[in-house]
Amino acid sequence: MAAFFDVLARESELYGYPPAHRLIIDAYAVQHPRSKEWQEKLNIKQRFVHASIQSIAIHLIALYVAIEKQIDLPSIAKVMDKILKNMGERGETFQELKPPKNLGSIKINDVKEAFFARQCTLDEYSKLAWNWGQESWNAWKEHHDTVQKWYKEYSG
Repeated sequence: MAAFFDVLARESELYGYPPAHRLIIDAYAVQHPRSKEWQEKLNIKQRFVHASIQSIAIHLIALYVAIEKQIDLPSIAKVMDKILKNMGERGETFQELKPPKNLGSIKINDVKEAFFARQCTLDEYSKLAWNWGQESWNAWKEHHDTVQKWYKEYSG
């Protein structure tokens, strides 16, 4: 997690929070799904377990709309808010998705290393974020139909 916070701090320092920030957050989130075993071992309260399930789902939707629907990155937060509002009004929640065994070959340490190794331009940083987002989205391919269904069902 320290590497993630290092990237966010450097990103803010150099660029404020550029549109690519959206992809950094979503890619990191879907690469860190809940660990049922750890949550049980640590006696994590059920509401936090539930929140982690919902988090993975909404970040997968964000990657879907960025990559597949090509919605501009600054607009994705509004899409996510609308989906969560519609679900809340219906009293519904996302089902748990089984994480893939391989969460993608690009990890936060790779992003940090590339970002800190030299002074990235904003364009280079954005490309890095897009590559990571694409890699993370592709890793969850067995659930793409479910994510697309959620988007269609709750974004309207």
